[in-house]
Amino acid sequence: MKAKSSVTVTRLALFCAAFLFAAIPVMSGCGDDGPVDQDVSINEDAAGDDVIEDSSQDTADDTTVDRVEDTSDDASEDNVEDLPGDSSGSELPPDAVECLPEPAGPVIRVNVYNDTNASSKTDLAQSRTDVDTPVAGVPVVMLAPNEDAGVTCEEGYHYFAPESDTTFTDGVRVVRIDAPPCRVTSHNVARRTPIALADGRWKMLVMGDSIPRMGSTEGNYFFDYVAEYLQDFGDIEIENVAFAGTESAHWLPDLANFQTKVLPKLSETDVVFISLGGNDIMHSMSDAPQGATLLDLLNIVEEAITTVETNLTAIFDAIREQNPDVDIVWLIYPNYAESDLWMQSTGSYAEMVANFFEEKLIGIMSWASGIDGLLLVDLFSRLSKDELDASLADELHYNAGGHRILADELFKILGGVLISGGEPTIGGERFIGINCDK
Repeated sequence: MKAKSSVTVTRLALFCAAFLFAAIPVMSGCGDDGPVDQDVSINEDAAGDDVIEDSSQDTADDTTVDRVEDTSDDASEDNVEDLPGDSSGSELPPDAVECLPEPAGPVIRVNVYNDTNASSKTDLAQSRTDVDTPVAGVPVVMLAPNEDAGVTCEEGYHYFAPESDTTFTDGVRVVRIDAPPCRVTSHNVARRTPIALADGRWKMLVMGDSIPRMGSTEGNYFFDYVAEYLQDFGDIEIENVAFAGTESAHWLPDLANFQTKVLPKLSETDVVFISLGGNDIMHSMSDAPQGATLLDLLNIVEEAITTVETNLTAIFDAIREQNPDVDIVWLIYPNYAESDLWMQSTGSYAEMVANFFEEKLIGIMSWASGIDGLLLVDLFSRLSKDELDASLADELHYNAGGHRILADELFKILGGVLISGGEPTIGGERFIGINCDK
């Protein structure tokens, strides 16, 4: 696997040197373990903008994002889907209660704002501009250990105070945010998960490439950590049907993998986590003829990008058709080209390649943020270079530490809050951008 990845990285270095500033929304590869046949069924064991910092009450795992350009209208209207719970044209909720002074100690705080220009993209790539306004009257419920509820006040926030005067009881909370039926531009509001957990039963289906299969060890993958966080809520089930080498085409709705591994399970599933798209790019580059010109490579990448977007849209639609209420999560890969492992392969082209992928990952984020109702785990914005180096088991897969970071980001967008040492360390403050006009 490493040899093939190195060949691809070298080709990308040559490609990027000539087309560094080409406007192609390319994403980095992931899970490359060799191509597989398109219709296969492999048996696997189940298993002035101000950037908002979503880290004021979180651990060092939550980093400030300042590299994503927040443009107001770069999400294509053609990519916007009318999905349940995210219809356009709805009115904002009415004014709510007056905001009360917060206690001096730690709180769990939810902030909801009208993202008027739809500039926010993910939980970690969102901004509040001068035209954005707070949203009052949004119901917020906290589950476990004692249920509590309220609504956002006139300044757009609601907070939950500790059980005692100064500290929370250690453990896990889940916050349910009943956002109005509008676009959630920050793509970080799970609608099904809190309901399922309140009922004492929750199931996640993991599908896609080798990210959920390689790099770590049994019991130390992201889904293991999420299951550990949620274990006190009842019957927690996670089934992993991903396998290495998968491209987006291998999971199309009319093929065996989707029909046998995904479709029969959707009616009982609350979350579908998808890691797909990187292998399309990696395989297209590594399989290019040795005599391919730079123009040839450009065309190959363009075709691969179009294929990824088309295939993922079909997969999302098919899942929604079967289960309109399920939370669908898609992983945005980090900028692998920043890592020492990639830089060793790209040599003197290292900075060019890293800048190339930086630009193209911003493009792919904008495409994904144009899909209503989709939850996004944004490792691109989350991982600094040093954190990425520490998180990789090889050029593409994450070690146990990397899977812990992935788990924490997934846990947070599903509504999770972790209390440790009497205060929130994950999910203690969150920002929710909504847009009811687009």
